[in-house]
Amino acid sequence: MIFVLNSQLKECQILFGLGAGSRLTLLWYHTIVRPFFALDGSKVRAGVEAAHLLLQEAQQNYAQSALFLFFRGRVHRLQGDIGGALMSYRGALQVSPQRELQLLALHEVAWCHLLQLNWSHAQGAFANLKKESRWSKSFYAYLSAVCLGASGRLEDCAKGMNEVPTLVRRSSHALEAFLMRRALRSKGDTLTKNYCLLRAYELLYMWNALSSCSLQHRLQMVEECQVMGQCGDQEGLRHLIMAAILDTLGSADDAVEHFRLSVQHGLLNSEEHCVPAFALYELGLLLGANDETLDEGKKCLEDVRDNYHGYDFENRLNVRIHAALKNLS
Repeated sequence: MIFVLNSQLKECQILFGLGAGSRLTLLWYHTIVRPFFALDGSKVRAGVEAAHLLLQEAQQNYAQSALFLFFRGRVHRLQGDIGGALMSYRGALQVSPQRELQLLALHEVAWCHLLQLNWSHAQGAFANLKKESRWSKSFYAYLSAVCLGASGRLEDCAKGMNEVPTLVRRSSHALEAFLMRRALRSKGDTLTKNYCLLRAYELLYMWNALSSCSLQHRLQMVEECQVMGQCGDQEGLRHLIMAAILDTLGSADDAVEHFRLSVQHGLLNSEEHCVPAFALYELGLLLGANDETLDEGKKCLEDVRDNYHGYDFENRLNVRIHAALKNLS
């Protein structure tokens, strides 16, 4: 995405006038970087106000520009207004003559369907992106396969998972290493609808998108995780998902309980130590927000930083841990 946005800089100079590079950088930072790296914890809307002010400056003359509509869609999505986001992205698709920006808008449309737990629409969009995009084909193949499984199409899901490793270009890259491991594990008896639902929710969590889902859909995910019961090797992940959603619902005590269970069960699955690492980080944030448990919260964050290594998205989490410890000091 960074490369594609950089390629749009010339258009932005026309769109926003002088200082376009810095304004684009700020929009990109507030609507993409901040929520992706969770620099404000789970508060994905933290940069919305700043981005909204930047867009207001260009609204009078450029309200129907493709880039304007794209970033307005990002703001709607971060606010949890998925309907408004889809309208903006579809508007960007209609007016943009540039293939790269069209693909960016299609990417966002697909994620909006995922946020709505609309597996069939999301799968179709991701499958289309896999064909049309020149980058991240393995990512789109994995997303498409997970959506197939979440909708109950397990045979098609298995075929899709088998395709993922063939599309991986750099197995040392953090994202593609994650995709490779997940695809290779998604075979045989492991591949059930509940397993695929957890993998779909895992994506929403890892991309810091759970709080952008509607209240109805978050409650639906909690209920589905509860109905699943014990999930074997994925028990740590099940508790992580439940805890993260409960946190967005303001149920801090219940979230703390499930984060602790996620660490406990996650450590038993040596293949996915990212689960207890992220759970311990989230636990540290919650405990650190209370003066009575502040020291325990700091210890949780320091434990992840010092004792967890070699797990998926380690660098991404380390950025968050550094920011969290700085805020707590």
